Amino acid sequence: MKSLGLIKKALVGSIATLCIASIAYGEELKVCETKQDKMSGCIEMIEGEESYTNTPYKNGKLNGVVVEHDENCQPIYVMKTPYVNDKKEGEAKFLIGDNLVATIKYSNGKFVSAKCTNGKTLSQGAVESINMEYTGCENVCE
Repeated sequence: MKSLGLIKKALVGSIATLCIASIAYGEELKVCETKQDKMSGCIEMIEGEESYTNTPYKNGKLNGVVVEHDENCQPIYVMKTPYVNDKKEGEAKFLIGDNLVATIKYSNGKFVSAKCTNGKTLSQGAVESINMEYTGCENVCE
């Protein structure tokens, strides 16, 4: 029964991400099925046991906001990372539940800086520890 609940959450999250991507690109993006889809624009959905990642492609490269959800943690951890031509670019957001916890700045694929909403500055190593597979549901900003 737990699996059904997770599938439902993943589906709702995926639909929401597709809607956001549609607004961002001004067109509706479909789910990636072929290499051609990744050229024309699509969202690849990668599902784990209790996590999922939505990855937008355009012109065969990561373009848009990659959204990672970790439902092992309660409240749910979410990382939103913008990409341009396969490189992290702009301001990523780390949320716990609906609350913004930290922002991470990237330029041309390289880490620039990171700051928690409580004022704490994060190192690149601390940001890398947020990786959804390895968090252990610890809040790096506390």
